[in-house]
Amino acid sequence: ILHSSGLMQRLGTLIQSLGGRSGGSTRPEEPWRQDQAVYFTEEILKELGPSTPLPQRLKVLKELHDIVSTKRLKQYAVQAMWLAVKDLLDKPNSIESRHCVLGFLRALISG
Repeated sequence: ILHSSGLMQRLGTLIQSLGGRSGGSTRPEEPWRQDQAVYFTEEILKELGPSTPLPQRLKVLKELHDIVSTKRLKQYAVQAMWLAVKDLLDKPNSIESRHCVLGFLRALISG
């Protein structure tokens, strides 16, 4: 299981590769441009998938909440995220878990 700092490092690398802030530049850093689309790697989708323990999945959802609500996503990113988390809405999961997923999906759709 990957720790939050590892996820944040991967997300930082992803943002950097998409033209976000660059750490080695001598010029002032540019803020993240909202017109640039974000995509999610297979690794991130795997962390959200059914093979990952529930607490880790919920933690990743909470960390991605702001990203999906403020950034434009690459084509098919919404579908990929839905396929990764839809099982969390099933009855055996706690109400709190389902609320977390619904909040994430709301941010994903409105973002």
